Amino acid sequence: MDTVDAVIEALGGPMAVVRLTGRSRQNVANWRTAGNFSSTTFLVMTTALDALGLRAEPRLWRMDEPANG
Repeated sequence: MDTVDAVIEALGGPMAVVRLTGRSRQNVANWRTAGNFSSTTFLVMTTALDALGLRAEPRLWRMDEPANG
């Protein structure tokens, strides 16, 4: 997945993300507006996505991916 909205919906919607991350509804709304998540939620959210057989771009958490080379 390559959008914040796609990740949120894949995880069950905004309230499911609130429960998963322990953040507020306002945080989730802010992530949608900003187009990226807090980097502190990377592990919990990518682990939840992995359990669903899904993957999201690390850049959505402002994480760098290893360079191919």
